[in-house]
Amino acid sequence: MRLLGRKGTSEVIAAMLMIVITVAAAVLLYVYSSGLMGRIEGSAVQQRYANQIILEYYNWPSSNLNNLTLYLRNTGSGQGLLSDFLINGNAAALTKGSCTTYTTNALKPGSACTAVLTLSGTITAGYSYPLQLVTKDGSVFSYSLIAGQSGAPV
Repeated sequence: MRLLGRKGTSEVIAAMLMIVITVAAAVLLYVYSSGLMGRIEGSAVQQRYANQIILEYYNWPSSNLNNLTLYLRNTGSGQGLLSDFLINGNAAALTKGSCTTYTTNALKPGSACTAVLTLSGTITAGYSYPLQLVTKDGSVFSYSLIAGQSGAPV
């Protein structure tokens, strides 16, 4: 059998394959250079979310479930103004403690404060309740607390 004059791949198909390979390589190079593939490794903190207020520990005595004492610290790089405290979706009143000054003055990085909240509604000892701390810039920090217990530091 003689196969004279026949080619394995036509010249048109070979040219199209080269164009497709070149375009695919250009797309991969663009994605890599624009950082889309490297974003998983981390990126700079946005200024809006520079606040990082942590709950160091809490005291929620079973003898008085309507009072909750929080020990908060700003571990972020921004200065935060405390706005609202929500327990189980209900507003809790910040009645005393050093955190009351941070509703008008900024809680500076590294600073700590104590918040004593007066709660409304029915609270049952032993149940877990979500606490949400909202700052004036719109940052929301969520925690889970158990009524009637102390979350002292370990």
